[in-house]
Amino acid sequence: MVSTIASLSSQLSCILLVIGLAQVFAGVHERIRAVADSSDSTRLSPVLRREFHVLRFLQTLTHDLNDAYGLLVLMDCIRDMVALVTVIGLFLQPPFSAQAEEETDADFAQRIETITRRTYWEWSSVSIALTNGTVKVAACLYCSDKVKKILRLLRTVRDENQGTEIEDTCMMILSEIDESTGAIAAAGLKYINLEYVAEVMGTWITYGILVFQTRDATIGDGDNVKTKDLYRLMAYLEEVAHNESEILVDFIQQRFNVTQ
Repeated sequence: MVSTIASLSSQLSCILLVIGLAQVFAGVHERIRAVADSSDSTRLSPVLRREFHVLRFLQTLTHDLNDAYGLLVLMDCIRDMVALVTVIGLFLQPPFSAQAEEETDADFAQRIETITRRTYWEWSSVSIALTNGTVKVAACLYCSDKVKKILRLLRTVRDENQGTEIEDTCMMILSEIDESTGAIAAAGLKYINLEYVAEVMGTWITYGILVFQTRDATIGDGDNVKTKDLYRLMAYLEEVAHNESEILVDFIQQRFNVTQ
């Protein structure tokens, strides 16, 4: 219980830090856009230089955040993939089997209750893991999107003020600030961005196709078993009918003293 609370607290603190970081990036974007929309070039250059220092501070803060929480983010990504595979496994679970002939009503009810509780616990755990992963990825994408908006705004301001000091300032900022400034990394191995989401969705679709194929194969195997049982039953009935016919013929021959 204590470990679960500690894990949830660390994950929540990481998500809140990312959301707070995204809000600061959003503030930088709003301040630059407010001055750029006012067409006051005398104020724009000082604002760009001031916000450039803020962006460099946020860049360092993001790197420190990745260093501090990178391993935790990596473990969360691995857990997301495990949760994804678990969902596929839950979909592949066979339905409740019928009550066996030698199984009593009490044993059957106990078995159904055990399976129901286990399934409920598994779905609850997987739902919590997927919810946490979804919120984490959404927060990371939100932070990365704010940085992209800043970069697009700086490029627009640069193009609108060519040949001026503002263009040089924008070029200086763009040379040091890129999309990785607000990107959260999983221990330096993978950035949590749209590419990561696309890979996860691709994995989901791939496993989804495997689920349907496996379920179809399972149903096909079940049909084959039923067909084999039907053939076996027909052969048994044919043998019984043949034996009964021989017994009936023997009885008639003995009763009426006739031969074939």
